[in-house]
Order: sequence, then C-alpha cells, then structure tokens
Amino acid sequence: MPHRSIFLTTAVREMFLLQLVSSDPEIYQFEPLSRQSGLVHAVTGRAGGVSRPPFHTLNLGYGVPDDPANVTSNRNTVAGTLGISLSQIVTAKQVHGNACAVVTRVDAGRGAADRATVLAGYDGLVTNEPGVFLWMSFADCVPIIFHDPVKRAVGLAHSGWRGTVVEVAASTVGKLGEQYQSSPADLTAFIGPSIGPCCYEVGEEVWSQFADRWPDSVDTWPREGDRRLLNLWTAIKATLGEAGLRLGNVHCAETCTACNRDRFFSHRGDQGRSGRFATIIGMRDVGATRRVAPTMGPKLDRLSD
Repeated sequence: MPHRSIFLTTAVREMFLLQLVSSDPEIYQFEPLSRQSGLVHAVTGRAGGVSRPPFHTLNLGYGVPDDPANVTSNRNTVAGTLGISLSQIVTAKQVHGNACAVVTRVDAGRGAADRATVLAGYDGLVTNEPGVFLWMSFADCVPIIFHDPVKRAVGLAHSGWRGTVVEVAASTVGKLGEQYQSSPADLTAFIGPSIGPCCYEVGEEVWSQFADRWPDSVDTWPREGDRRLLNLWTAIKATLGEAGLRLGNVHCAETCTACNRDRFFSHRGDQGRSGRFATIIGMRDVGATRRVAPTMGPKLDRLSD
C-alpha cells in the first residue's frame, strides 16, 4: 500500500476533483473548466484504447515502442469523443526545457498523426485561435493547463523536475502576456495528474536544486541512502505565484500517477515500460457547441488508499 506524504494534507483544501466524463475512452475534466462555454479540455486515462501490454490500452504517445497504428487509432478515438479531429491538434516534442511556442491555424495537425511533423523542442504551447487544440503527452511529469477568460487564450505546459527548475510554467505565463496581453491576475492554472510527493524520490543532485528555492517542496529527512521526497506541485504553485497568478486561481488535482497506475500511465510506477496519457486544451470555433456527454461514474479521488 503506497504511503501517504505529509505534503498531501493540503488536498482537503481543494473543493473540486477531476471528474470522469467518459469511461470509454477514459477522459477526465476539471469541473471549473468544464463550465466555460466553448472551451475543450481533457486529461485522458488508460482505458478505452486498442494498445496491447505494457501500453494497454489508451496509449497516446508515439515515443514509446507501441504500434503507431494503435496510437493513431487511440488518438482518433479521444479526438472524436471530444468532438474534434486530429487535423485540429498541435503537439510538441518535449525536451524538459522552458521554450514556449505560439500556435496558430497554420500549425494545425502538426504531430497529431505522426512524429515527423511535431513542433520540436517545446515544453509550452499557447494559442488564442478557436479550432486549434494543444496536446501534450505525460507519464509522471506535470501537465499545467492555462486559461485566460478575458483575452480568450489558452496554454499548456509540460513540467518535469528539469522543467520546474527552469520555470516552464512562468515562461508559459510570460508568453501569454507577450503574445495576447494576458494579465497574470486573469489567468487560471490547473495542475494535472503527475507523480506526487508520496512517491517521487530523488537524489541529492536533484533535491539540492529545490531545497534553497522552494524549501516547502522538499522532504528534509532522507530515506534510503540519500533519497528524498520531492513535491513538484508545491514548487510549481510557488513559481506561478511569483509570475503573478492569484493563488486562488491555481488549482491542483493532487492526483499521483504512480499511486493510480490503474487510471494513468506512470513511467516510474510501470518501471519504465509505460504508455502516455494526454492533456488537451483549446477553444471551439464560433458556433460549435458540442461537449463530452458525461457518463455515470465517480469523481476522481486525489489520494490512493
């Protein structure tokens, strides 16, 4: 049984959970975002695809040794459930940096059905164009969704420990401001499922890079050898606060992928042989109103027993 970390006591402060809106394929949404007219977003789970073990079943990443035809089929299934098409999706080849790309309709379809056309070298994407949907793949690193309801712009970031150190979250906030004049005070940010402080053990070389900058993000007591626990969520929240976001507008699912391997892919939890789930955000074209039809099912628990 996975142990609970003292860091996770903050979970009770959040008044919403990720909601299961489709069980086949498995799709979750943040409840506050689901109430935004014209906005499409999703965090996918593991169920409802055609991939075989160890990528079973809804693997959405071409970067693992799954059959690419299965990945394409799975992506089409997710897109269709959301009422969009692969030709509207833009994805990036993530490199654990802080570069952020401005995405337009010219980019639509890049990386959606192959790796050759992907936007290479970016861990942040932003757009204000309806009909364009940002898509990134994850399996423990932290997905961060951004929404500006005033300027009608969205963003998506991929933040592992390296991306957190180089502050890709702040870079994405900066790009939204630079490109669309988004005020940080108007932005809402949603931190998705990712490896939690209950399971994320790191060595001294990683721990030391967080201890001075974000002391609340580290466990001061070493575990076996020099291994210590790290809380990426806390460091990212602090970074977003420093970037100007109101802390009340920064929401965290506090859902650990390693604890919830039955629902999400986890690189660590699956010993390196794992698929990838997706996080998606975008705005529908004017006049398009389709939403995912909710299915009967529980809200997603943040903590695993």
